Amino acid sequence: MILCGSDTVCSYDPRTGKRNWMVWGPTEQCVASVVYDGKKNVFVTGGYPDHEFLAIDPRGKGNVTKSHIRWRRNKGVSYVPSPVYWRGNYFVVSDEGILSVLDAESGEYRKQKRLPGGYSASLVCVSGNLYCCSEDGDVTVLRATSDLQTVAEIEMGDPIYASPAIARGRLYLRTWKHLYAIGPKSPVKAD
Repeated sequence: MILCGSDTVCSYDPRTGKRNWMVWGPTEQCVASVVYDGKKNVFVTGGYPDHEFLAIDPRGKGNVTKSHIRWRRNKGVSYVPSPVYWRGNYFVVSDEGILSVLDAESGEYRKQKRLPGGYSASLVCVSGNLYCCSEDGDVTVLRATSDLQTVAEIEMGDPIYASPAIARGRLYLRTWKHLYAIGPKSPVKAD
């Protein structure tokens, strides 16, 4: 279990509560969720009062601040929206609408793109597409690749602050006034 809090990121054994490791940083306040690539990196973004991304090797013990931070970056950092990992890339949209794609291994910026509006909702990735929902109610759908090709732009006509949800073959979007279920009329049966 990995938790991000005030000036620290910590890993705990959920069975015993024993702390495995800790890292100082990335900032005083972290709102976004921690993302794990399933292999070698834990990705953390913090945006207040400092702005920084961290990639952490999660295999250490004790205080690993000096030994297990793989890379740090400070452009396009999000405070509220959580990032996503997809096929070797981290995707993150800043609260101000700068969408960044970073190489998960090196932390190099592959591309940045300005999206309309401000952002509170986290990104989601569905079938290789990123869904970016702005506070103005604009949904921008892009290919989850380093070129960030726009697939669709949808004006919902109602502000969106909630992160989209995915369940049983459907994408759920909640605006201030409505809840939309996008997908097949009959939900996909869970196994």
